[in-house]
Amino acid sequence: MSLRLNQLLSLLSAGALLLVSPSGHAASFDCAKANSVTEKAICADGKLSKLDSDLSVTWKNASDVAIAPAAMKSSQLQWLKLRDACGADISCLSARYNERLAALVSTQDQAGNRLEALMETNPGKSTDAEGKRCTADKRLCAQIVHEDADSPPLIQIDSAGTNPSTYRFALSDIPDATRVTLWPRVLRLADYNGAILVGVEVNFSTSYSGGGGSASELRLFEVGRNRSTFHAHEVLSVPIAGSLLIRACFTEQDMRHRLGACHDEYEFNAMLGLDQAVKSGFPRLVYQTRATSFPGKVSRDKDSLDGPPLHKRDLVTAVDQQCTYKRTFHFEANAGAYMPDHPLPDCSNYTVP
Repeated sequence: MSLRLNQLLSLLSAGALLLVSPSGHAASFDCAKANSVTEKAICADGKLSKLDSDLSVTWKNASDVAIAPAAMKSSQLQWLKLRDACGADISCLSARYNERLAALVSTQDQAGNRLEALMETNPGKSTDAEGKRCTADKRLCAQIVHEDADSPPLIQIDSAGTNPSTYRFALSDIPDATRVTLWPRVLRLADYNGAILVGVEVNFSTSYSGGGGSASELRLFEVGRNRSTFHAHEVLSVPIAGSLLIRACFTEQDMRHRLGACHDEYEFNAMLGLDQAVKSGFPRLVYQTRATSFPGKVSRDKDSLDGPPLHKRDLVTAVDQQCTYKRTFHFEANAGAYMPDHPLPDCSNYTVP
């Protein structure tokens, strides 16, 4: 995630809304102004900085759909006291961040469908992004498995309890050299014989002359048991992230024309959450996106050098209102898939490198 996008996402920290400084780490606050031993420890550790940044995004999205925002703010302030009590203890801080991330994404609707975090089984020690992740109660775990180079990746589901089981299914239509990571959440369905929704993020990237781009697509699967047989099928596919850097200067004259801002930057981020108002049946999913460009409202459909020379007032991050939107997905049994309440706009300028 770019620092400019992080500047737009705030996190309650030390009782105030703090923003990212371009000179700091990718934490959610200005590392140049870090005063406490805890803040300095976060800024000095790359993994903690990323956890802090991830929590900032998660907090923002969770706040947008909170039923009781005042209570949520209070719980955040209480958590900050617990975090700061760790001092500079990296292990303690990592545990507090993972616990808070789990709490923010673990939500339940009125029908009993529950969205839970899948946490790393060995946080801080494993660098394998495809390693096993489990729910807080360790009763459900998932991981990406590669059996061999010529076979598609598999999702493995391990279920504990009175009838422990392991189930694998293959991910089809995955292009070669595409990285697949586990979506760090699982949705347990209340009334469907222990069925769950699990997902993967399909990550792809490309390089340009003087730039490049990457994007991620979330693919969600319903996994369940029919008598003694497991089944899995895809129910949703949506863009989840995009980041592009496109060269805009080729000569010194171009640099003057652009005031040194020699790349057009595009960012897209999305969050999939649970609609807590559902009282019965299959869960509804809330999909929220945010798309920005820099400098100002640039477009991949136009040559940036064809416009007038840039001024200092143009060197800002602009929000694309068309591609910053909210949709609710309903499950349609006849189609066996989730459908949005309104069509999704074309945001391929942000989601296709």
